[in-house]
Amino acid sequence: MRSPMYVLLMCLSLTAAGRAAAQDAVFPVEGTNLNEGELAAIGSSITSAYAAQSGRSVLGPNDVATSLARTQSERDTAQELGLSEYIHVSAVRLTSRITLEARRVNRHGSVLFEVRTTALSLDDMEPVAERLAAALWRRTELKHTRTLDNVTGK
Repeated sequence: MRSPMYVLLMCLSLTAAGRAAAQDAVFPVEGTNLNEGELAAIGSSITSAYAAQSGRSVLGPNDVATSLARTQSERDTAQELGLSEYIHVSAVRLTSRITLEARRVNRHGSVLFEVRTTALSLDDMEPVAERLAAALWRRTELKHTRTLDNVTGK
């Protein structure tokens, strides 16, 4: 028979392991007037920026694509992969500007925070992704995320 202390330690270990395994993801970017490579670049930029902001493990669009194709639902994919939260991004290119709308969503599908911004071109995507990720992570307005390193022409 196991001692109560041993059982307690095992329960705490399993709980900590479950928390460590939980991670976040950026789902494939939904886009209009952008090709697959451009959507992939946007998704990759946002994934890197969000991982840097949060200090968490973040799966990218390619990492969740297979599960998403099977479940046909972001919420179901989040639960299947054991995600704690995920980022939904939509991008629309007009002539040259790209409007981005991103939502931070919990595993149950509830929106935790939303942000909307515009990149003047794909060349602006890195600093725009940094600001977008900071706004989502901190749940703050985009204007409060500006630094000397992420200011764009806009």
